[in-house]
Amino acid sequence: MRPPTAYDESTLRYPGGVLVETLEAARLVADLLARKNASDIVLLRVGEAMGITDVFVIATGRSRLHIQGVAAELKDLLREKGRDRLGDEGLAEAEWVLLDYGDFVIHIFSPDHRRYYGLEGLWGDAPRVPWSSPSPQTASELQSA
Repeated sequence: MRPPTAYDESTLRYPGGVLVETLEAARLVADLLARKNASDIVLLRVGEAMGITDVFVIATGRSRLHIQGVAAELKDLLREKGRDRLGDEGLAEAEWVLLDYGDFVIHIFSPDHRRYYGLEGLWGDAPRVPWSSPSPQTASELQSA
C-alpha cells in the first residue's frame, strides 16, 4: 500500500509526518463555529480545482470582536489537537480572517465582506462537504453537564 500523497481524498501529511483526517478536522472546526454562533457555515472541497488545499471552511461572524474571539478559540482548539497553523491573515481588522492549516483553510468573514468576496460563487463547482450543525443544548442539558 502506498503512503498517502499531500492531497489524497481525506488525509494530508503535514510537517512532522503526522497523518491527519482532513474532513474530520474541518467538521470539528464547523462544529465550534456553530457553537460560537457563527452563521452560514459552508465546507467546500476545493482540492481538485485548487491543488494547494483540500477544504475551505467558510463562516460569517457577527462583529469584529466576535470574529476575533472565534478565531482565537479555533487556534486554541486546533493547537490542542496537535495541528500546526501555517499562517493567518486579517486578525487585526477582522473583516476577513484566514487561518491556514495546509489541508484546510478557515475563512471567517464579516457579513459585508462575505457578500462582497462571494467565495461560494467563486468556487461554485466545488462539492460541499456534508455537515450539519450540532443541535443546541437545552438549559436542562447544560445544567446536568
